[in-house]
Amino acid sequence: MPQPQQPPIPAATIRWQRGVAALALAAVAACVLRRVDVKPRGTAGAPPPRVVNAQRMVPQTLALGPLPSAGGGSLSVSAYGDSRDELVLTVHGQNPALVNEWEETKIAQSLAERGFYVVCTNMHSNEKTKPGTLSPGGFAAVMDELLAVLQRDSCVLMGKSWGGRNAVAFAAARPKAVRRLVLSAPAFGMDPDADAPIIAKLSMPVLLGWSEDDTVIPYRTHEAYTNASGVNVQFASYASGGHMIIPEFGSAVLAFLGEPPAKL
Repeated sequence: MPQPQQPPIPAATIRWQRGVAALALAAVAACVLRRVDVKPRGTAGAPPPRVVNAQRMVPQTLALGPLPSAGGGSLSVSAYGDSRDELVLTVHGQNPALVNEWEETKIAQSLAERGFYVVCTNMHSNEKTKPGTLSPGGFAAVMDELLAVLQRDSCVLMGKSWGGRNAVAFAAARPKAVRRLVLSAPAFGMDPDADAPIIAKLSMPVLLGWSEDDTVIPYRTHEAYTNASGVNVQFASYASGGHMIIPEFGSAVLAFLGEPPAKL
């Protein structure tokens, strides 16, 4: 027996039903969106989650100059962070294969993430500034000119080995230009008679890092700093690491520098 056919639904009724369904979906969506914004109990006033600025971790390759002390040429640097933040200048050791140690250990990036503007110099990028050709006086002239180009009066200065030796001499001669000094196995202090008077002039806080198995600059050289009267030295000693900047030194650097001041 054939089934009776249902009468057609009027178009107005279909539009009404569709409208009701759309309103219902909109209401559900609004509830979902509102639920995302609702804070769970007990979190009122809690600080927002920390967000890492990825741009701070990406270096900018710059050519700073012209520098009269570099023969009128420029100096290649890698810069991390916001240029309005407090300036940190890093200087590498003599080995051209290790010019990026402050970066490869992620110390530069960690400082930029903390809120510093970190400029990692490549002294090998100019024939007039590379190790072996640059005197301590010449190094001081380069630092003075870099500060002028960066429009700064002072910085946190970090140096390793050859860079540490020159950083010590510069900080002793220009104490107002170096707010804090960070040294990793500096090639300075092996001659107590000649070096002790210069180390004694370090008026800023100093962080010194050294590995006991360093065969390039003997570990015992740290005593020229740690035993210096009137010098504010924090010493970070490590059982192994040789004559390298080790990643663990980064924790000591962050603790030593603390929170940076407000932007310029």
